[in-house]
Amino acid sequence: MNVILSKEETYGDIAPVRLNSNGVTAFVSITRGCDNMCTFCVVPFTRGRERSRDPQSILEEINDLVTKGFKEITLLGQNVDSYLWYGGGLKKDFAKATPMAQATAVDFAQLLNQVAISYPNLRVRFATSNPQDISDDVLHAISKHRNICNYIHLPVQSGSDRILKEMNRYILERNT
Repeated sequence: MNVILSKEETYGDIAPVRLNSNGVTAFVSITRGCDNMCTFCVVPFTRGRERSRDPQSILEEINDLVTKGFKEITLLGQNVDSYLWYGGGLKKDFAKATPMAQATAVDFAQLLNQVAISYPNLRVRFATSNPQDISDDVLHAISKHRNICNYIHLPVQSGSDRILKEMNRYILERNT
């Protein structure tokens, strides 16, 4: 049994079998794993550190879905807003990437723009966003393209700052 977590694999080259599909909406994974290390979460230990798929493989999968008649896709990831493709590897290693790889990196807002422009008749959704990673560029992409649904799936939580800190969750900065 192989239980070693890969630093590179994203399953980007595997076309998923879509069982019990309604033929209208499909899910496309764009990231795998997570770097947030929340105290209650097993994802970093079961799926490994965060890795993003090559945007070209994502566009090819979407193209296949459009060809098969799907009208809507949902881009999936434990935290889609932290999507970052720079030629492979772990997101946490981005600072070590070559200057060329850093300059040509694709972030989530750029990926959203590419999908929306490439498939203007396709409805585009995404899940899940985390408040600490969503950017103004993502919001601008949503407002710029009519085919990106005006919907943001946030894992909203309530609780005291003390409890959120113990959970290793994001705490909103307050102006006091």
